[in-house]
Amino acid sequence: MAAGSGRMRRWFGEFARGFISLRHGFAFWRVRPGLMALGLVPAVIVAAVFAVLLVLLAINLDTITTWMTPFAANWWEWARVAIRVTIGVATLAGALVLVGFAFTAVTLLVGDPVYEKIWRGVEEHAGGLPRCGSPGSGAAWATPPGSCCRAS
Repeated sequence: MAAGSGRMRRWFGEFARGFISLRHGFAFWRVRPGLMALGLVPAVIVAAVFAVLLVLLAINLDTITTWMTPFAANWWEWARVAIRVTIGVATLAGALVLVGFAFTAVTLLVGDPVYEKIWRGVEEHAGGLPRCGSPGSGAAWATPPGSCCRAS
C-alpha cells in the first residue's frame, strides 16, 4: 500500500505544479497583454479562411452532389433527391471533420513566427533565454546556431 501512496503523492505533486504553471501563464496576460493577444491572430485568420471555404462548399453543394451522382439522373424524383441529400450531408460532414483536424495543424504552421515571438517574450520575462547547449535551449538540429538561445 505504501508504493501506491507514493505514486499518488507524486501524481498530486505533478498536478499541483501543472496548475501553478497554468496560473503563471494566465498571469502573463497582465504583464504583456498585447503579446498574448497576438497569439490569437493566426487562429482568427485560419478560422476565417476555413469558414469561407465551408460557406463556399455549402453554397455549391447542390452542384457538387449533382456532379457526384450522374447515375441518378434517370431515377425517380424521390430516390434522386434522397441519394443527393445523403451524399451532400456526408460531404459537408466530412468537410467539417477535416476542418476540425486541420485547424490546429494549419494554425501552428501559419502562426509559428508569432508563437516564437511569444516564446521569446515569455523567456525574457522569466529571466532570459537559456544558454546554448543547456537543457531547454531548443532543438539544435531544427534551428540555426544562436537563434534559439543566447551565446554562452
